[in-house]
Amino acid sequence: MRPQGISWGTGVAVAIAVFLAGVATLVTIALRQDVSLVQDQYYDAGQRYDLRLQAMQRAQSLAVPLTIDVGAGELIIGYPRTGPPGSTMGTVTLYRPSSRALDRRVAVAPDTGWRQSLPIAPLQPGLWRVQVEWTTNGTEYYVEQPLVIQ
Repeated sequence: MRPQGISWGTGVAVAIAVFLAGVATLVTIALRQDVSLVQDQYYDAGQRYDLRLQAMQRAQSLAVPLTIDVGAGELIIGYPRTGPPGSTMGTVTLYRPSSRALDRRVAVAPDTGWRQSLPIAPLQPGLWRVQVEWTTNGTEYYVEQPLVIQ
């Protein structure tokens, strides 16, 4: 005598249906995830990595280094006097690792005291990276420093 219940064929069909529903659910979840990249051109950034390391080493070897300080609602960048005031060009990037949409870029513009102030009030709380790339008399420099805004 055989116990009454579902047949093995029905059990296999139910198992396959549950498996396919699970796979469909996982695919749906995966397709809805935000996969924004930190950079659009990873290959190009990788090619320039050695140049970035050399610029970092040059910045570290300066007699008077670049300084990044926070005070009274502003970010104060002190540039080393590596050439005439008008010869310094570059960009200051306020990089937000968690969201590329929040990144800010500002041109390097030191005043006569070789300082630049940037307001931090519009920045959201959390981790930021201050990235300063500048060129003076054809020599490139790079400094990166973390910044946590409360």
